[in-house]
Amino acid sequence: MLRFGPMGDIVHDGLWWDPREPERQWGGTLRFSEDDGAVLTVLIPTEKPIFFPPLRSYDIILGVTTAPKPVTLFRCFDRTTRGVLYHGVPRNVEIFANAFVVGFHSSTPNPPISAVSVSFRNLDIWWGGSSIQPDPNSTWPAVAVRYTPPPPIVLYETESLRVTVRSALSGSSGNYLSSLREEILVDIESPHARPLHEFLDLVAACGDFFSIASLAIAHADELLLTQPAQADREGSRGTYHAARHYRKDERQPRSPSRCLFRLVDLQDRARAVFTAWLDHAELLRRSRALYFAGAYGEGFVEARFLPLSQAAEAFHRCLHSGLYMDQAAYDERVLPPLRAAIPKDLDRSHRQALAARLKWGNEFSLRRRLTDLVADHDAALACVTGGDPGRFVER
Repeated sequence: MLRFGPMGDIVHDGLWWDPREPERQWGGTLRFSEDDGAVLTVLIPTEKPIFFPPLRSYDIILGVTTAPKPVTLFRCFDRTTRGVLYHGVPRNVEIFANAFVVGFHSSTPNPPISAVSVSFRNLDIWWGGSSIQPDPNSTWPAVAVRYTPPPPIVLYETESLRVTVRSALSGSSGNYLSSLREEILVDIESPHARPLHEFLDLVAACGDFFSIASLAIAHADELLLTQPAQADREGSRGTYHAARHYRKDERQPRSPSRCLFRLVDLQDRARAVFTAWLDHAELLRRSRALYFAGAYGEGFVEARFLPLSQAAEAFHRCLHSGLYMDQAAYDERVLPPLRAAIPKDLDRSHRQALAARLKWGNEFSLRRRLTDLVADHDAALACVTGGDPGRFVER
């Protein structure tokens, strides 16, 4: 069965097994929280006493809940295990899973996927106004609302990939209570099946875009996977769960005035801007990782300032050569006399350290890189800093 633990944690009871030994099944419980990840606690039967059982790892673990629903756990390992002193006594094992999907079984950690649909937190602020409106033809005490879905917006489209953002409606009614909820969903579709990790990279790139736009982490609230249809069956669907890289942004609700930019600000350039971002997502992977570690990582502000500086440097490296002069000319004309000038009587490790620094002496300093970036984006930075953004480079 599916249960909800404290703080909304998901709990699944069921039977579980290692596909390498499908005949041996374990009863147990899978618990998942967005902060701590997934932990499967099982009782494994033993045929003889074992004092120090080895810790195992598993590419995948399969399970069936009492609902029943198929579950696949990816990239798992024993976190704790206990020995037993008597024959036939099951031993308790805690298995950590990096991620899992509820809805289908997979024989590989990278199952083929044809489409994903994901809802990001704070995406409704970027999208704009709600499509749920009061019906002007109804007067109190009669109450009526109407929902007119706006047309989907294609943010990216090639022969091999399509990214669309759209509005969708969900609701419930009964027991003297009715509710309607509008969600803004991002659909990523491919005409040919792709490994799961490729779709997860695309989801991460989309989430980074909306996080920068809203100036808040755009967590994936729900991620729905669709497997390609086979000749003998329709495509399976399942929900994907994994621990979040960063803690929840508790500053709710978000205000549109705190966004860096929204859909309305892009007007008819939304597709061009998003296409440029997605086309360069892999090139900017390191810059993105460093930026989010600095902006939303834990620790004191001094510790977070370092990855932000590194993010700026990594971004500059992606777009500029960053060399003072031609590298071949530097190696031929500059490097030899500098190395020859190192005193011979220095400690050997000191000489090696100086020589190593000279090897990179042709690359721009961090100050020079920041100066160039400020010059390239002076108008935008002036809006944020109140004028003269260059004064921050020296600081």
